[in-house]
Amino acid sequence: MGDNLIDNKKVELFFRNRKKEASVLRAVLVFALVSFAMGLLVLFSDYNQKLDIILNPQLQSSVIGSIVYNFFIMALLLFIPAILLNWGVGKAMYKSKASFVEVTYVGLVAFSSFFIVILILNLLAMIYTPLAYLGLLLFIPFFYLLLVATKEVHNTSYGNVIVLLVITNLGIGVIQLGMFFVYAYFLVNSPVHYENNVTNNSDGTITATFAYVHTETGIPRDICYVTLPDGWKVADNETRAIISSKVNNTVNTKASFYKNDNEFLFFDGLPSRYSFKTCEKDEGADYWLKRGFTPDYNTYEKEYTKIDKEALEICDTKILNNNETITRHIVRGDFIGNPLGFIIIYQSPAEEDEDLYFIINNIRCYNNY
Repeated sequence: MGDNLIDNKKVELFFRNRKKEASVLRAVLVFALVSFAMGLLVLFSDYNQKLDIILNPQLQSSVIGSIVYNFFIMALLLFIPAILLNWGVGKAMYKSKASFVEVTYVGLVAFSSFFIVILILNLLAMIYTPLAYLGLLLFIPFFYLLLVATKEVHNTSYGNVIVLLVITNLGIGVIQLGMFFVYAYFLVNSPVHYENNVTNNSDGTITATFAYVHTETGIPRDICYVTLPDGWKVADNETRAIISSKVNNTVNTKASFYKNDNEFLFFDGLPSRYSFKTCEKDEGADYWLKRGFTPDYNTYEKEYTKIDKEALEICDTKILNNNETITRHIVRGDFIGNPLGFIIIYQSPAEEDEDLYFIINNIRCYNNY
């Protein structure tokens, strides 16, 4: 392949030399760096590459927690199973003499080319978005490097390597599924309880706190602060029943508030430990039709807003009823960089929905992994 774009012999020699220089220290270092880089990649994809958000002091605990969380998720769910299977299957099927350290070091050196591919794809997208799709061809050399690295570390044929990689990836899926169920079990059975508290502020506003708190330590795992303007009150059981009848839906959340008979809101979970694909799921008109509210389609609006200060993405679907006296909203909020979000169901007299925007701009949600 001497005149070809890639000199295969040189690539093989490169990974053969990496195998010779492999050590515990080098393996640990490259494992930590690659896991950290993958964690940051996931985090920055959530932040839509808006790096200035991570400098917001109000978000530091969420950002730091997310970095640590993503680091361990990458290590536990991706790299450790992949390395163990690659090493174990190589020994069992092809009598590989490669050590665990060598498999770790050489494999992750090859995998690090993934970040070069991602960097180039992002640069192409910045220049002209459709170019990023052509840039997907860059994954071909990435897989090629993984193929050569695996061949050299196990000292086997390319045919055997392809079989080994297929088995390894199938096995990873099974392991990840098992680890997910273990995680779900501990999540469901974790010693965490739900708390909510309301504070009356001197300016007439109220601040409601909703949190999942670790029972033993009292430290919040997830917490949200909601501030409502003067005149709003927390809905009691009787008021929630009235709201439920108006929206033809059971409102059993404690995160529900009202100002008068025609102005109320409630949250679908707060905090919710899931994120929304903001403005991709559109339930506006259909949601209200199922609840006895006949909309005026001429007044249907859907608006996406990003509040950088709070790292919050909002999708607000707004609609009037046919006699144009009542406005209703479905507001989906997604806190960028952590798995917290909320849905607000809101009703007010027509053209009197300014309180909603006050509330949206005064919601804070943080996680503390």
